[in-house]
Amino acid sequence: MEVEVVSGKSTILGHLTKDVSLNGLFLTSEEKFPVGTDCHLTLFLGGRKSRQRIKLKAKVVRAEEGGMAFTFHEIMGSDSFAHLRTLILYNSPEARCVEKEFKAHLGIKRHP
Repeated sequence: MEVEVVSGKSTILGHLTKDVSLNGLFLTSEEKFPVGTDCHLTLFLGGRKSRQRIKLKAKVVRAEEGGMAFTFHEIMGSDSFAHLRTLILYNSPEARCVEKEFKAHLGIKRHP
């Protein structure tokens, strides 16, 4: 899926995500922000014209050749929370475990 990463006045667009989880994701990209950079991520679930988007506050935790990893700090809006939950549940081989993790997760908060 397409991902837009914004930090300050800089924007990076990526098209391939790996390891999307409740805690974060890895984005393949030649461009990178430095480790520790606070960002706003928008995941476009059906392309940029789609209204189905996941908006998150995140931080770059790893930058390496081929991409960068983010940890999520805040989900922006109830729609984003529902879309992230559905995305992870439908792509996980153990949906029951994922559902338990969502209910117990204390490190990420939903922002109305």
